[in-house]
Amino acid sequence: MAGATSSIVWNEESSDVLKATITWLSDDASGAVTHTFDQVDKERVRGYYLFFMLTNPGATAPTDNYDITLLDDDSVDMAGGALADRDTSNSEAVLPLLSGGVAGDRIVNGGIAVTITSAGNAKVGVLKLWFRR
Repeated sequence: MAGATSSIVWNEESSDVLKATITWLSDDASGAVTHTFDQVDKERVRGYYLFFMLTNPGATAPTDNYDITLLDDDSVDMAGGALADRDTSNSEAVLPLLSGGVAGDRIVNGGIAVTITSAGNAKVGVLKLWFRR
């Protein structure tokens, strides 16, 4: 049995845009993954806005309709539910959802805990997050 793993790679897309690429492997037993931004990552994106998100199933694709949340320090999903029910075979791009289901940027004021659930036994995927000033 293997436990969940994740890693993050940062790219500066421009002077005002950062991209975080989180590669993950789900836990054998639960099909879940948690990736919490460390202190360096928190400081890197503090004051930026989350504006775009993309999921890409890996070669050992997650179970269809797996879910992702991006919880801030107040346990609010910064994606606003937009990362629910991800596809098992296609990359999908979405914008963060605000109150009432309207798309819009979300200010980052602290940490982000990425939680992936219902992905299946030892499945892989990639989550890309774009932030701008």
